Amino acid sequence: MEAMSADIIPAPACAEQGASRGSRLGPPPISLSAVDTIAPVHIPIMVREVLECLRLSPGQIVVDCTFGGGGHAEAMLHRVRPGGRLLG
Repeated sequence: MEAMSADIIPAPACAEQGASRGSRLGPPPISLSAVDTIAPVHIPIMVREVLECLRLSPGQIVVDCTFGGGGHAEAMLHRVRPGGRLLG
Protein backbone atom coordinates (compact mmCIF):
# COMPACT_ATOMS: atom_id res chain seq x y z
CA MET A 1 0.00 0.00 0.00
CA GLU A 2 1.39 3.41 -0.94
CA ALA A 3 1.77 6.06 1.72
CA MET A 4 -0.39 9.14 1.36
CA SER A 5 1.41 12.26 0.18
CA ALA A 6 -0.23 14.48 2.80
CA ASP A 7 1.62 15.19 6.03
CA ILE A 8 -1.53 15.25 8.16
CA ILE A 9 -4.49 12.89 8.38
CA PRO A 10 -7.70 14.86 9.03
CA ALA A 11 -9.59 14.08 12.22
CA PRO A 12 -12.51 11.65 11.71
CA ALA A 13 -16.13 12.74 11.59
CA CYS A 14 -16.59 11.71 15.24
CA ALA A 15 -14.30 14.61 16.20
CA GLU A 16 -16.80 16.98 14.61
CA GLN A 17 -19.55 15.41 16.70
CA GLY A 18 -17.39 15.97 19.80
CA ALA A 19 -17.41 19.69 19.01
CA SER A 20 -21.17 19.78 19.53
CA ARG A 21 -20.67 18.32 23.04
CA GLY A 22 -18.47 21.21 24.10
CA SER A 23 -15.07 20.20 22.76
CA ARG A 24 -14.08 22.64 20.03
CA LEU A 25 -10.77 21.11 19.02
CA GLY A 26 -11.40 17.37 18.84
CA PRO A 27 -8.50 14.93 18.72
CA PRO A 28 -5.18 16.21 17.37
CA PRO A 29 -4.26 15.24 13.79
CA ILE A 30 -1.82 12.38 13.33
CA SER A 31 1.45 12.98 11.52
CA LEU A 32 2.08 10.33 8.87
CA SER A 33 5.81 10.55 9.46
CA ALA A 34 5.26 9.36 13.05
CA VAL A 35 2.97 6.52 11.91
CA ASP A 36 5.36 5.39 9.19
CA THR A 37 8.14 4.73 11.70
CA ILE A 38 6.06 2.28 13.75
CA ALA A 39 6.04 -1.27 12.40
CA PRO A 40 2.73 -2.98 13.23
CA VAL A 41 3.02 -6.37 14.89
CA HIS A 42 0.25 -8.90 14.38
CA ILE A 43 0.10 -11.91 16.65
CA PRO A 44 -2.73 -14.22 15.61
CA ILE A 45 -4.65 -15.86 18.41
CA MET A 46 -6.68 -19.08 18.52
CA VAL A 47 -5.11 -20.34 15.28
CA ARG A 48 -5.35 -23.99 16.37
CA GLU A 49 -9.03 -23.61 17.29
CA VAL A 50 -9.85 -21.91 13.99
CA LEU A 51 -8.13 -24.66 12.01
CA GLU A 52 -9.94 -27.36 14.00
CA CYS A 53 -13.31 -25.76 13.26
CA LEU A 54 -12.61 -25.30 9.54
CA ARG A 55 -11.38 -28.88 9.03
CA LEU A 56 -9.25 -27.89 6.03
CA SER A 57 -7.57 -30.48 3.85
CA PRO A 58 -5.21 -30.49 0.84
CA GLY A 59 -6.74 -29.38 -2.45
CA GLN A 60 -9.44 -27.14 -0.98
CA ILE A 61 -10.06 -23.54 -1.96
CA VAL A 62 -10.55 -21.22 1.03
CA VAL A 63 -11.49 -17.56 1.31
CA ASP A 64 -10.19 -15.44 4.17
CA CYS A 65 -12.32 -12.29 4.26
CA THR A 66 -10.54 -11.11 7.40
CA PHE A 67 -7.13 -11.05 5.74
CA GLY A 68 -5.11 -8.65 7.87
CA GLY A 69 -1.74 -9.55 9.31
CA GLY A 70 -1.84 -12.91 7.56
CA GLY A 71 -1.33 -15.18 10.56
CA HIS A 72 -4.49 -17.24 10.14
CA ALA A 73 -4.24 -17.11 6.35
CA GLU A 74 -0.74 -18.56 6.41
CA ALA A 75 -1.86 -21.40 8.67
CA MET A 76 -4.86 -22.12 6.42
CA LEU A 77 -2.66 -22.13 3.33
CA HIS A 78 -0.39 -24.74 4.90
CA ARG A 79 -3.44 -26.95 5.53
CA VAL A 80 -4.81 -26.77 1.95
CA ARG A 81 -1.48 -27.45 0.25
CA PRO A 82 -0.68 -29.18 -2.02
CA GLY A 83 -3.17 -28.24 -4.69
CA GLY A 84 -5.23 -25.85 -2.59
CA ARG A 85 -5.69 -22.11 -2.92
CA LEU A 86 -6.25 -19.25 -0.52
CA LEU A 87 -8.15 -16.17 -1.63
CA GLY A 88 -7.79 -13.18 0.64
